Amino acid sequence: MPQFLNIFIGLVPSVGYGCMAPFSTKIGGSVQQKTLGITLSCFILSLIILAIEIPFGLDYFSKAGMLFFFISLISGVFWYFGSFFELKAITQAGVSKAMPFSMVGQFFVTTLFSAFLFQGWLHNPKIQISFGMIFLIIIFLGILLISASPNVSYSEKGGIASMNEKSKWGFLISILFSVIAFAMYFLLPELIKELSNKGSWFYSGEEWKNPNDKLFLSGFDKGIMFPQSLGMLLCALIGIIIYSKKQNQPQFLKNSLLDKKTFLNMIPGSLQAIGNLATIFSIYLNGNAIASPLNQMSVVIATMFGIFYLKEKKEKPYMTMTFIGLSLITIGSLMSGFYGTIIGLN
Repeated sequence: MPQFLNIFIGLVPSVGYGCMAPFSTKIGGSVQQKTLGITLSCFILSLIILAIEIPFGLDYFSKAGMLFFFISLISGVFWYFGSFFELKAITQAGVSKAMPFSMVGQFFVTTLFSAFLFQGWLHNPKIQISFGMIFLIIIFLGILLISASPNVSYSEKGGIASMNEKSKWGFLISILFSVIAFAMYFLLPELIKELSNKGSWFYSGEEWKNPNDKLFLSGFDKGIMFPQSLGMLLCALIGIIIYSKKQNQPQFLKNSLLDKKTFLNMIPGSLQAIGNLATIFSIYLNGNAIASPLNQMSVVIATMFGIFYLKEKKEKPYMTMTFIGLSLITIGSLMSGFYGTIIGLN
């Protein structure tokens, strides 16, 4: 397959992830309804993939297969909390401010954990740590520039307004919880692979080798989508039940399941699901080192949608700083993945 086509496929997840949040925000509805609509789409796609994979020997019933299923389900639970708090942060500060913080925060945490805990930077530590930290600092400077704009609160009718100190801390807490949860969502599948990797600190013996190895694509497996999306959907339903009891609205679950906005949120949810699936093929075609930075282009897409599609425009000096910040994030993210190829490490 031509290299440019591989890169094109690698950009599909960033389009899916980058468009999902702005479209969901435009559709509206409660955070619970948005999350439910998105998880329903992911679950439906996972059932289709499951039906395709079972004839090829997908195995959840061996000792290792049950561990694979359980860890994948738990990673889906973390996805739910990551999405819930990310969507909440968007309602507090808008897409153009919340998405860069959330996505780049995830990139920071997952990169550092993969680099040191999973020894990604320990094969040639002097070069890898030096270059890796330089590009992380560039990304951090980009975030500082984006965060320099005044604190705002988002209105679904369009535009932004002043954010008070209480709202500011609420936004930061939402982003923190989102970053931690999404990091666990991405890192737990990596842990599955490390259990049977003899060179890993987590090596637990050959008995923990993924039973679906013939389908295993560089740490991701199509068989992971069903347990992950099952965990997402169960949490979304439980979240609505808890919310309905807390608000003393016993009909909220029924209303949410039948509400038009829940079903409309399945449209951006399908973008999330396609992004998940495309990530699998991107990792297989391009390798993790290139696929992960390409995914970070979703930061730029989401922010641009927030500014121009959702009308989250700022004063000119802050718009300029935002665009410079996005440029730094783009450079840092791409170079963190491609520098190994450029200098001959990969």
